[in-house]
Amino acid sequence: MTKHKGLEVKGSLVAEGLDLNEDKIVFTSICDDEYGGDTDNASTTCYWNRIHFAPSSDSSFFKNVKIRYGGVPDDGISPWRTIWIENSEVKFENVSLENNSGYDIYVEGNCPQLINTTFEKIYPLECSP
Repeated sequence: MTKHKGLEVKGSLVAEGLDLNEDKIVFTSICDDEYGGDTDNASTTCYWNRIHFAPSSDSSFFKNVKIRYGGVPDDGISPWRTIWIENSEVKFENVSLENNSGYDIYVEGNCPQLINTTFEKIYPLECSP
C-alpha cells in the first residue's frame, strides 16, 4: 500500500493464502523491499495507515497472511493501529503481524478469534467495551 493509505471494510474481507511460509498473502508498504522488490528506489521504509473494519463488517477472515509496516495514520495524530475492528467479527488464523507502528490490532467490541497468530509487540491487542 502507498504511504499513509489503507483499507476501509464495509462488508466482509476474506484473505486466504495457501501456506504461511510459501503461498501467503502479504499486506505491506510499497516501500517494503522484502516483498515486491525495490519499488521506490530507496532503502528507507514507509508505513501505510490501517485496515478498518467498520461496524457490522462480519464474516471477515484472514488465513496464512502477513501484515507488515502498517499503523501510521494519515494525519500523524489519530491513534496508531494497524488493524482496527469496530463492533465486527473477524477471525485470524496463521497470521503474522510484524514491523507495525502502534497497536497491531485495536478492537472496539468483542475480541477477534485468534488462532496461531503472532505479534511482534508487547502491546499487540487492546479490546474495549
